[in-house]
Amino acid sequence: MKPDLPRHVPPRPKVSRNFKIAREFEVDKSASFAARQLVQRPVKGRAGAGTAAVTAVFAIWDTENNLKCRFLYAAIGLGGSLAFISAWFWACRRADHECR
Repeated sequence: MKPDLPRHVPPRPKVSRNFKIAREFEVDKSASFAARQLVQRPVKGRAGAGTAAVTAVFAIWDTENNLKCRFLYAAIGLGGSLAFISAWFWACRRADHECR
């Protein structure tokens, strides 16, 4: 049986306030669809919805100690919209467009 020896204490971590950050790689994907299939009667085609996904790789470089680390960022999301004002209204606000 070995006697209890003092443990090795790791060195103090290097501290710095000078960094550079870079996005090395990114993939974005989104898909939208008309939500009117779900709520056809009440909104009369003015509803929309969609999904989105993002994946990115970032590198953070400590310029004083010459250390670099990579981080992976990933996110997904859902969204929806409901249009209250039609495109006809916005087109009529243009000066060169005649509204009837």
